[in-house]
Amino acid sequence: MDVKRIKEEAGERKSPTSVTSDTTLDVISSEETDASPARDQNGPNSRQVAKLRRFLSTLYQFSSDISPEIGARVRHLIVGLLCHTLSIEEFISSIQDVTNFPLRPFVIPFLEEHLPDLAVEIRNKADLKNQSPQQYLHLYEEIFPAMSWENQTIPKVNENGKRRLPDSCLMENGRFSPPLKRHLPIVVDSVLEGANSRKELEEEWKNIHVMLTCILSMVEKTKRALNILQDRTAGSPDAEWLAWLNRLASLPGNDIRKRASEAMSQTIRNTEERINEVKKRAEEAVSEVKRQALIELQRTVLAAESRTSDLISSEKSPLSRIIDEERKKTMESLTSQADLQENCWNCGRRASETCSGCNTARYCSTFCQHKDWDNHHRVCGTTLRKKEKTKPTTVSSNPSQEYNPDSMTK
Repeated sequence: MDVKRIKEEAGERKSPTSVTSDTTLDVISSEETDASPARDQNGPNSRQVAKLRRFLSTLYQFSSDISPEIGARVRHLIVGLLCHTLSIEEFISSIQDVTNFPLRPFVIPFLEEHLPDLAVEIRNKADLKNQSPQQYLHLYEEIFPAMSWENQTIPKVNENGKRRLPDSCLMENGRFSPPLKRHLPIVVDSVLEGANSRKELEEEWKNIHVMLTCILSMVEKTKRALNILQDRTAGSPDAEWLAWLNRLASLPGNDIRKRASEAMSQTIRNTEERINEVKKRAEEAVSEVKRQALIELQRTVLAAESRTSDLISSEKSPLSRIIDEERKKTMESLTSQADLQENCWNCGRRASETCSGCNTARYCSTFCQHKDWDNHHRVCGTTLRKKEKTKPTTVSSNPSQEYNPDSMTK
């Protein structure tokens, strides 16, 4: 663009009549050749590269805000990524380990797509200096603290397709830049391309703005979370442990070895104590499980006993009913037999007289006794003999007298 400005100033010095058609064609061709890289720089590829630069600079700024040591480590990782000494996966994992900040899933494909373009650009700049990319990045370290990548922004375009002037109108050397005067016709292709790319630029800037706001909000949330954690762990043993480690890092070599051995022994003791605690908790858990199992076993035994008692009671009830029925039957039979003893031995009617010989047979009348005598005298005689044997013999006044059924007592 400086060559272009020199040619335009040279055109202003010349009179309009002295400019020939050949010089006009030369200037137009040179302007077209100068405009072509500008169009390339304003293309979608350069916009994505600028977005990648902004992402890396924001990442470096975020890590530097956490601590200068983390910022230096992140700067080393960025240099390794740009010099192809680190792969993208290793870079992402290292960044997450250093900053404890998870990156979005679209970062990996974004880096895979646009990192080669940025690496080629750095390689070209290093070739101009006759250096390797790593030497170039280490020699020109001002790109990291100042992050000069942010200065290479995409020029803003007005609605008419022309680039806007900056607000300060200052150049890099601090002088005011005079407004450029165009005496040559505007190339139609560049105007059309500017008009077509205006909407794309607006969309890209919106996307960049959204991405930056998201990153800034995440940075603020992370800072607040870190402050909260620091406040909570101000008096905890972890904070004392970290402070002791920081003091350990500032000591010379011999003391570091001693303190390292002490730290190892302390960590071993802590691990042993934790293991013992875990064992105790495991034993308590096992005893609790055993106790619960014993309680469940007792419950099942009680339930089984209750069930068996219910079954026994349910079986006893029909047996008791059967026994009661049998008792009733026996009582009925006994009562029936008693009723038979109270009835007449001949006709079965209710008896009112008893045989005087045996005092067992009962009759309702003398008629039934005489009628049943043929059968009863056999039994009645035997009973009389038995009684005579059991009782003492007495001398009767009339020994010739025999038993007669007519002599009955009522």
